[in-house]
Amino acid sequence: MIRSKVSLIIFTSFLFISNSYAFLHFEPSIGYNRGHYQTSKVQGIGFGLKAGFEFGSLFIVGDAGYHDLQLGSTPTSNLSDLSATIGGNFKGWRFWYSHMLSATLTIENSGNTTKITGSGSKIGIGGEVANKVYLNLEARFIDFDESDGTPVTQFMDAGFLSISWIVW
Repeated sequence: MIRSKVSLIIFTSFLFISNSYAFLHFEPSIGYNRGHYQTSKVQGIGFGLKAGFEFGSLFIVGDAGYHDLQLGSTPTSNLSDLSATIGGNFKGWRFWYSHMLSATLTIENSGNTTKITGSGSKIGIGGEVANKVYLNLEARFIDFDESDGTPVTQFMDAGFLSISWIVW
């Protein structure tokens, strides 16, 4: 108990010491997805949000996404995901790795809704095109392991081309 209080005090003091280099990071994005789910093609628009901290050139953020997708001939599907991300900025370029803690694919077809859950990973690269505006390419790999409570083995891979801007 005392150890956790001391850790909290030390971490909080790092954020407010004048020589500290930790800053808040808030970055919305919008883009286009293209890839595969099982044997179907995947495409559609997506939205993302990264929020967390920057430490010099390193950033550690939570990453949430919502993607309105078309899976093959099924037009009403969406994917939501939540990830923990670590990355860095290097001379106008950014690189990151995300561990996808949860991903939920919801497919609506002929009045039936199927909810498929899993986890995965993402890797990305981005280049600065204007002041704090980035053009990003991210590869996503998701292993789905449950469909409406039933164990499954399904896979989705997709590229996400997006534009993002760092608000602060």
